[in-house]
Amino acid sequence: MKTIELADLLKREGYDHRWYSFDRAAPPIEGYILESVHGRWIIFYFERGETRDIANFELESDACDYLYRRMQQVYGPKTDP
Repeated sequence: MKTIELADLLKREGYDHRWYSFDRAAPPIEGYILESVHGRWIIFYFERGETRDIANFELESDACDYLYRRMQQVYGPKTDP
């Protein structure tokens, strides 16, 4: 899965866009940021203006899969789009 596909999936499944972002320049209110940094895919947690690196991957697909699972764990599976 690519980030554009993940963004579409999260939107379709009803995850609030304020819980995630794919651009550190436009962070969520509080939640996850997925971005490419120096050839690696990094997932940060953003809270109160601070970011914390929580996972990094070589492959975009691995990072997207991880973030999707994390969203389900933290915010619960969404059934209403």
